[in-house]
Amino acid sequence: MRGSVSENAILTLVGTSTQAACQWGIVILLAKLGSADIVGRFSLALAISAPVFVFSGLNLRAVHATDAHDERSVRDYVAVRLLTSLVGLAGVLLIPIAIGYSGETAWVIALVALNKAVESLSDILYGTYQRYEAMRPLAVSLVLRGVLSVAAVALALLHTHRLVPAVAMLVASAGVTLVFHDIPAARRLLRASGAVSKVATFREALAPSWDGRALRAIVTSTVPLGASIMILSLNANIPRYFIEHSRGEHDLGIYASISYLAIVGGTMANAVTQAASPRLAHLYAERAIQPFRSLVSKLMAFAAALGVTGSIVAAAVGPELLSRVYRPEFAAHGRTLNIVMFGAALSYFGGFLGTAITSMRFFAIQLPLNAVAVLVTAVASATLVPVSGIDGAAWATVLGSGAGSVAFGVAFIALRRAEPAESRSMVDPLA
Repeated sequence: MRGSVSENAILTLVGTSTQAACQWGIVILLAKLGSADIVGRFSLALAISAPVFVFSGLNLRAVHATDAHDERSVRDYVAVRLLTSLVGLAGVLLIPIAIGYSGETAWVIALVALNKAVESLSDILYGTYQRYEAMRPLAVSLVLRGVLSVAAVALALLHTHRLVPAVAMLVASAGVTLVFHDIPAARRLLRASGAVSKVATFREALAPSWDGRALRAIVTSTVPLGASIMILSLNANIPRYFIEHSRGEHDLGIYASISYLAIVGGTMANAVTQAASPRLAHLYAERAIQPFRSLVSKLMAFAAALGVTGSIVAAAVGPELLSRVYRPEFAAHGRTLNIVMFGAALSYFGGFLGTAITSMRFFAIQLPLNAVAVLVTAVASATLVPVSGIDGAAWATVLGSGAGSVAFGVAFIALRRAEPAESRSMVDPLA
């Protein structure tokens, strides 16, 4: 059942690249059939909902996927994710009320939050696929949801030319994928792996397990990780808050559209991360320290190659690419694209190092590491965006990503000397 890292990376890359292309396709549709203002409104909703759901998600997918000692059951993780998704949805719905957004903006924020909640349920099942290194159903799910979402959004925009129906169709696409693919595929995998009996019903295989002790143990140990990943999400979104506040939705739409061009490299990095994290966890848990370090070194080399390639492409054909993909007016922002790609290159290193540290089951330490990055980004955004607009936002991202990567690098060098315990518990020894 278990495939090689390279095989799993290819499968994951197919899925994540299709999903990323479809997400980018949605932005292109919004820009071409709508306007930069509509893209900005959609991006604002994503920027508001993403940190909330990242925190409420507690990075359970990664924790589940790297649970090499089977400390908790799939049903335990499903229960926690269901509860935290409801909390995240409620949290996002309060934000428009607190800030004072109304009308279409408030509806878009609410629907994007609902879409995030549905996707979060699929996400925890992706952790099950990763746990058993069975990446084919994960790839199929990403492709299915991506294609459905683009088709649904295109249909809504062509018939209504409004953002609210388009986002509602995103929710429907996520729901169809969850019900008709993700749940049945996870149940089949658990049966095939022997985790449940061959005749296990849905209730026996995937229904939430309301074991209070298990739920408390998972939540207690993963809250620091959720907070850490939330800070990482804030690091990406803080420049967008400053753009919307000082420059408006039009400039936010331009910046968000340009940022999506970095999605190619990010998708490849994400695919390798998802494929490598279970293997890293097994190597570290089995005390195979040298192979563990070797795999991390390969990830660093891949990050360097990916970053250099993206920067070269942006410098060579950036303005023409922006003009053709979006509209001619975007070509004037070629310099912004160069800066964005440089920041993306730096982020790959921090992302891979964070994956390695998570695989080592060190959770709490990631909170202060990511806090360094978000603090730098916030200060840089407050200083640069009012003066330089979207270029200032791009430079703020560069500074934040660079600071985060350095912090994670220093931490990994210190932590890798620690000998893994025979059976590391869910409790972070540094907590």
